[in-house]
Amino acid sequence: MAIDPSDTTWIIIATGLVMMMTPSLGFFESGLLRSKNSLSVIMQTFTGLGVLSALWFILGFSEVYGTSLSGIVGGTDFIFFNNIPLQGSLPYAPTIPGITFASYVMMLAVVTPPHYWGSGGENEMERFSCIHNCVEYFHLLSACTLGLGQRRMAGADGGF
Repeated sequence: MAIDPSDTTWIIIATGLVMMMTPSLGFFESGLLRSKNSLSVIMQTFTGLGVLSALWFILGFSEVYGTSLSGIVGGTDFIFFNNIPLQGSLPYAPTIPGITFASYVMMLAVVTPPHYWGSGGENEMERFSCIHNCVEYFHLLSACTLGLGQRRMAGADGGF
């Protein structure tokens, strides 16, 4: 299937919108906490955008969309976005460039963890580094593995 310019344009716009959702979520959640903690929550979402984007770039995409290693974790096919086509497509999204698909899925993976650390009063009780470490480990060990399981249940790699 050929690359469709309208699909590519829409996914690029959607990627930008999801990217803007991450700091917006920080502003929203800072309004739910005491005012002295507002800056901390906003800072957590902005640094989360950078750190989790780097984790997805380095390992996350490969862990979810790489060749499955015994159905538990993905392979090392796409570490550092290697082997992701710039002009061609991936089988998961045949009408958009592979790098566009990888960027869109990265933004979806990045916008999810701020829900964990902003959904309760833990921002007022825990240190900044503790929250980030917990979210990063959860993201790599649990969320990426669940993403692989969801992809396999949808029929990729032969299913379960």
